Amino acid sequence: MKKLTNRIKLILCALYLALSFLPGIFLSSPVSAASGALGFSMTPMKEKVILNPGESYQSSFTIFNPASNTNNFDYQVEVKPFFVDENYNNIFTEGNGYDEIVSWITIDSDLTGTLKPNQENKIYFTINVPKDAAAGGQYAAIVVSSANPTNAEMGSAILERTAIAHTVFAEVTGYTLRQGEVLGANVPSFVLGNKIYGESTIKNTGNVHGLAIYTLKVTPLFSDEEIYNSTTITDTAEEIPVSHDILPGRAYYNKITWEGTPVIGAFNVDYVADFEGVTTHISKLVIVCPIWLLIIVAIILAAIIIKIVIVVKSKKSAR
Repeated sequence: MKKLTNRIKLILCALYLALSFLPGIFLSSPVSAASGALGFSMTPMKEKVILNPGESYQSSFTIFNPASNTNNFDYQVEVKPFFVDENYNNIFTEGNGYDEIVSWITIDSDLTGTLKPNQENKIYFTINVPKDAAAGGQYAAIVVSSANPTNAEMGSAILERTAIAHTVFAEVTGYTLRQGEVLGANVPSFVLGNKIYGESTIKNTGNVHGLAIYTLKVTPLFSDEEIYNSTTITDTAEEIPVSHDILPGRAYYNKITWEGTPVIGAFNVDYVADFEGVTTHISKLVIVCPIWLLIIVAIILAAIIIKIVIVVKSKKSAR
């Protein structure tokens, strides 16, 4: 029996080594997708501001009609509430009391205009904060959209409108409550035909937006050398972790995936999710295995067990 056990171990080790060194076919390639281009662009598309009650704040953003466009772009500007629904989809409707800023914003530029190809315009605006403004988060979107939504191609009567929003994340000073909770976090210990990932859901229970920061690090089983880190390193050696603003009263789900995960292997994985001082840290040994290999191993083990049973029964019969 001991010899058979040793043989099983040798067979499994041989299978693991052979499959690990097969060239290339076990390495997954990142998938890239082309994104569609809008008829015009905007920069920046988001800004964060700190506002004091009774004071004014002035800012601007730029819209641009690229040279690749052959037509003039007629646009219009309007201010709308900005918030997210329970699935964290952007909505431009009332934001549960966090949209009072809409009435504080005045557009200082023309509300309509025309951009020729390769031309840009600045849109200026002012935020006049009331003296009795309540502390906490306020959110709005300054939307620039096409002024003439038509589509005459192939006789189509469908109306289309292109729009981009410059979102304003404002914090009114005073008593702000910054807090949150991690509703759930997970790193799978065994990955079948998939990629290594870390995931979490964080809820903002305060009254102002907060920044959630996520990191996923992977090292080989018997080494401390990182083979994957979700943190981006810029040309100036600045480390930029994966992050996302979470609005008050909303929960946000995040998932970081190691797209270069090999098809087979054993790795040490560290996943950290942090929000307003509440940190969740998961450290796990993760086994990656393709489903077909698991089936092969199961068949081999079943064959070995059957063989053992047959040998034992034959010995009993011989006695």
